[in-house]
Amino acid sequence: MDESDTESSGCSDALEGDKLVIGLDFGTTFSGIAYAFSNDPEKIYSITNWPGGEDRIVPKAPTALRYTKDSTSEFQWGYELEGSLEDKITGLKLLLDPEQRRPYFIPTNIPAELAKLPKSTLDVATDYLRALYDHAMAEVKGEYLDREFLENYQQQFVLTVPAVWSDKAKDMTLRAARAAGISPVEMITEPEAAALYTILSVKNKGLKVRDAIVICDAGGGTVDLVSYEIMSLNPFELKALTAPSGGVCGSLMLNKLFEDEVHKVVGDDAYVTLKKTEAYRSALRDFDSTIKLAFRGKTDTDKYVSFPLAKLQDNKPMGLERDSLTLSGGTLFRIFDPIIREIDKLVTEQVTSVRMERLQLGNTAGASVKAIFLVGGFGSSAYLKDVIEKSNPGVLVVQPKEAWSAIVKGPVMSKLGIGPTVTSTRAAKHYGTSCHSTWRPIRDRGFAKIHDDLDDEDKCIIMSWFISKNDDLSREKKIQLSFYRKWKGKNPTGAKMKVTDELFECSDPVAPVHPSDDVNINCRLKTDLSQVPKSAFIFQKRPRDGLEYFELHYELQIENNPSGLMKFSLLVNDEEYSAVEATY
Repeated sequence: MDESDTESSGCSDALEGDKLVIGLDFGTTFSGIAYAFSNDPEKIYSITNWPGGEDRIVPKAPTALRYTKDSTSEFQWGYELEGSLEDKITGLKLLLDPEQRRPYFIPTNIPAELAKLPKSTLDVATDYLRALYDHAMAEVKGEYLDREFLENYQQQFVLTVPAVWSDKAKDMTLRAARAAGISPVEMITEPEAAALYTILSVKNKGLKVRDAIVICDAGGGTVDLVSYEIMSLNPFELKALTAPSGGVCGSLMLNKLFEDEVHKVVGDDAYVTLKKTEAYRSALRDFDSTIKLAFRGKTDTDKYVSFPLAKLQDNKPMGLERDSLTLSGGTLFRIFDPIIREIDKLVTEQVTSVRMERLQLGNTAGASVKAIFLVGGFGSSAYLKDVIEKSNPGVLVVQPKEAWSAIVKGPVMSKLGIGPTVTSTRAAKHYGTSCHSTWRPIRDRGFAKIHDDLDDEDKCIIMSWFISKNDDLSREKKIQLSFYRKWKGKNPTGAKMKVTDELFECSDPVAPVHPSDDVNINCRLKTDLSQVPKSAFIFQKRPRDGLEYFELHYELQIENNPSGLMKFSLLVNDEEYSAVEATY
């Protein structure tokens, strides 16, 4: 538990409907767990004891695992691997979204990384999440003498995901969680989770209605950003001013650049041998836990990294002498600069988007951003804060206390009705479907004509966009997509009632009228129409020859939830008949 949570964690007897909410922050480099009870929601407990952690009291454990020899089911994870000289699986989370753009200065061979895994990425992620889940339940149950106490509470799990991830990657994460036994489970994006905890902490410290703030969640693998406007303080409500943005430019990339520096200093052959030693891992730990957070700029005094008993050949011009590598401020600047510039660019783009959005809405007096909050492990970097401040004069740059653990408490808050409520978000892309529309000479010139046999007319495939990029999407209001289908015959039964529709996405500023190379399939929506009563179908005859056919008009309803992953259901004449299966 957190030291702040050392008072008794007991709560009153559960009533019907009371919940135990458990938040799981599945991070690239570290993962954490927090929980609270709905009948005592103000007390959110962070789990701080971990297998292999000895007497260490920390809110997160390494996101790493290693399967035992000749096994793909038995493994060690987290701190159990600390000090191990054997290879372990790290950075697993990034492999769940292999198509995510990596920085050009960090060459990554994704197929090679995937090939190293002993089984599929989904299965490895499932194993790690199962270990996290088992530990969470053991820790929670261990707090109570009455073994039946927790059986009176409904369990609700909330899992964090990067906002910039593809829907396919979010869906894979959700499937891994369910396969791990985590159920019922929902997801929330990392910057929204961080915002819930962080903004509540400054509610009574000068925050005003109409203030605009930027949340920059800088973690180990990804950096996620989103901006909010304070709509109301009582009730405490926020609305998103921008679509989420970000990239793979977290602190793990600094480690890779540091390793490149070591490689350059010691040479190819020595580096291959060095990587297998405890000396190398010791140096990495020193860089990761001390030097990264202490760096302030190129004028810093020299820092030193030791490779104990490595017996490396001296390279005095490069700073290597007696198994100790000198890292000057200039050397560290070369390591930090490309990553920090990438994050600074992302923050600047968010700030600019907020100002433009508010000016367009006529908010000339308050178009500026009041504060930028840096959260996540990398968000604690003093150098990152200095750079962001210089790029945004007049804007308060804040590194909240407990910035590293903020994200894991946010998911718990989202289900307990404490802290702010996000009333709306912004669409990151255009979303729509394709349809056959009557061919028009001007609009469709150069595009193929398709003859519709039942309507007896030429048609053209066009896009029907129901969400435009940067649209304001209410959490309360559901979106309905209208479809209709026609079948020959007069009996709406059988396999033909199981239909598939495709949902498309496009990231261009302006969505195209016709399908193009910039339009991609987001997912396939499989719907079972056999549950729809026969009375809902319209029976027709083709005028020219009396051919019988029937048609059905229906809607696919979309729910906008905190994960950014849309949830679909089938509506016919305003009646909901079944869930819709989305395949990514």
